Amino acid sequence: MGGFAWACPFPPAADAAGIDLAVVQLKIRVSGRGTLGEVDVLADPGHGFGAAARRCAAGQRFVPALDRNGAPVPGEIVVRVRFTR
Repeated sequence: MGGFAWACPFPPAADAAGIDLAVVQLKIRVSGRGTLGEVDVLADPGHGFGAAARRCAAGQRFVPALDRNGAPVPGEIVVRVRFTR
């Protein structure tokens, strides 16, 4: 099973609250050229994690989805961003 391994920095509010683990769920839309489109936060534990996950997604590289003929097309994916220390 594939997946993403992102090194996302902890938000300052989580540092202040002493939180060591959080998971954010994002819906990411990617253009047919592989550029990042909209990013929606589907599940956010608070303490700034949702915004931190969105910023982290903006720094990633994406590969577009392919149609039946192998041509790139816009698509979307749901990603769980795990913050751990």
